[in-house]
Amino acid sequence: HDDLAGRRVVVTIYHPADEAWRTGFDRRARQLEVLADPGIASTLAHDSGADDPWLVTSFVEGATAAEIAADPGLTTDDALAIIGQAALALGTAHGAGVGHGGLSTSRIQVRPDGSVALLDFAIDRSPSPADDIAALRRIAHELLDGTADAAGAAVASFVRLLDAGDWDDPADIGRTALALAAALRANEATSLVPPAATPDPEAETPRRWYDE
Repeated sequence: HDDLAGRRVVVTIYHPADEAWRTGFDRRARQLEVLADPGIASTLAHDSGADDPWLVTSFVEGATAAEIAADPGLTTDDALAIIGQAALALGTAHGAGVGHGGLSTSRIQVRPDGSVALLDFAIDRSPSPADDIAALRRIAHELLDGTADAAGAAVASFVRLLDAGDWDDPADIGRTALALAAALRANEATSLVPPAATPDPEAETPRRWYDE
């Protein structure tokens, strides 16, 4: 518990192999500390010079996407909302030159209000953005393949494009996933994981890529 700020935090302690590890840890921690996005668990402080270097991050309440994926009641729109929000947060990180390096459903935390936060960025190296996209592809399959309801042609097209490697910007993936989630929820009164503002039923429906 951070008594000064009045909040719960997570302290991770490392056992470094050598000075090169400490140098990489310090550089990486400084990169993470400047990331400011609600979709990323904040890195608050670190000490690379301690006998056992440590890192402090914000504590994020909720359940992991892996835990949610194990629920047989998971719907396609909820899965898309998680994928979309995670992809947008990853896009923010990539825009700042920071890869994740270990993205998985167990490192996506879903808060009680349905918003998500990416956890546990790799700390001792600079991951490849391409590896993060591949991880996002695996996450999409893990979440969507387990949904109880029929995904429909639009979601199937989204997955095919994702598998084809046509997207290299996580933000594009995120926006598309959230648009699909909103379309699926157009006639729903409530939902566990809010992707965006509820569409106006009186507004003209815009033409989307999956209408073609």
